[in-house]
Formats: sequence, C-alpha cells, structure tokens
Amino acid sequence: ANTNNTTIDGLFDYICKSAIKDARTSRKMFEMCLDTLVDMLSEEA
Repeated sequence: ANTNNTTIDGLFDYICKSAIKDARTSRKMFEMCLDTLVDMLSEEA
C-alpha cells in the first residue's frame, strides 16, 4: 500500500460517516463513497 493514501483514506472515512449521520444527503454522499472507493481500487491495481 502507498503511504500517501492516508489522507485519501481519512477523507473517505469522513465522507462515509457523514453520509450515515445526515439522512438528507445520505444518497448523494453514499454515491460519492462508492465513486471514491472505485477510484482508490483502480489506483491500487
């Protein structure tokens, strides 16, 4: 794993936790989580 991903992982966790806390934007935030996860996995490949 690349140590430079620490900030990205932290942001990813923040977005996902925010999605759970805020029901009004949960769908949008969840989609952002999925997009971010896909990007992260693509970079790892």
